[in-house]
Amino acid sequence: MEAKEWVAREVARVRTDSLEKGREDGMNLALTIMATIPKLIAANKIHEEIITTLVAKYNIDQAQAESYYEQVMALRA
Repeated sequence: MEAKEWVAREVARVRTDSLEKGREDGMNLALTIMATIPKLIAANKIHEEIITTLVAKYNIDQAQAESYYEQVMALRA
């Protein structure tokens, strides 16, 4: 195998590994956030407090926080 071919394969492998790691990290973050919301509800936090907490704690934007909140609320219905 030529050096160029080896380098190209290694670059492709590293990119694939990085994408998989990113997806895994994203999924773990989503699950963590979605597990936090019921705890905040149980602590008698109102909608606005929950969104503010998620934005601050997980460094996500308000739209993402709203999306997670809506998903959890749909599951609770």
